[in-house]
Amino acid sequence: MAFDRWRYPWPKSWAHHVFKRHHTQLNAMWWSHHAASRHAATTAHNTGLSQQTVQAFPAAVMHPSRKGLPLDEWLGYYKDFDNWVRLSACLSLNSYFEHYLHRTIRLALSSDPGVLLGKPRAIDGASYLKTGRSPIDIRPHIESFTKGTWPARAAAYEKLFGALPEVLSDNLGELEKIRDMRNKVGHRFGRAIVDVDLRPEAGLEEPERLSEERLAKWLGAVEKSVVAIDEHLRSAHIGAYEVLEAYAQVKNDLFGKVWPERRLIRYFPPTNGDLFGARYGRAAIAYFDGL
Repeated sequence: MAFDRWRYPWPKSWAHHVFKRHHTQLNAMWWSHHAASRHAATTAHNTGLSQQTVQAFPAAVMHPSRKGLPLDEWLGYYKDFDNWVRLSACLSLNSYFEHYLHRTIRLALSSDPGVLLGKPRAIDGASYLKTGRSPIDIRPHIESFTKGTWPARAAAYEKLFGALPEVLSDNLGELEKIRDMRNKVGHRFGRAIVDVDLRPEAGLEEPERLSEERLAKWLGAVEKSVVAIDEHLRSAHIGAYEVLEAYAQVKNDLFGKVWPERRLIRYFPPTNGDLFGARYGRAAIAYFDGL
């Protein structure tokens, strides 16, 4: 592969790679729990819901206050727990999604700060890597994509990057529901966000319910949105910025001046597609030195 400042050298961004690892892990954990929860419910029904919990689950003997609990009552609590697992999965989904957004938006704005002036690619952000300081504070702009409602985030995206990916636009409603549910789980133990001073027992209402079907839909909506954002930003605004950013970090290492292209190549693990070769590394270094 020949070096091209505005061509991303991997099939997907490193931020997307990390997102995918988290997404796969959450899916695997959820479906493992799903199989176990269905087996537990079947065991309870086969034992007889009027029987004591310890009859179906001998481990309950470790908890004297629970072993005599009728299985129908136990099953009700277990269904609540099952729901809480799904709510917690939603919380995790939103967390690593926003981690992806923070990392990707930072790269796009650092690489192409001209978008803040309405002039994409007018400034090569890699030039600021030499001084270690950018004249533009991008932190408030990053926050506009990781905080607030999704309609507001979409407006910020469109304002800076010119167009909103169609897949992201199609999923805004679901993304906003995920954000709202995340706030209920993270701040109110799964309850609605209301003024706790309105009544003495505010917050004791039943927690939100999240079905398996809706969780699966949300997992898909987030993954599709990440793919769309990644395809747009890495090709239009990020390019080879991460390679140049890595070189700025390793060039002053003890071994950075000896075969620097090899040091640069070894900076990236071989887990996100083919590594670039020495020719690419030398061209990237020459580009950086010429800035």
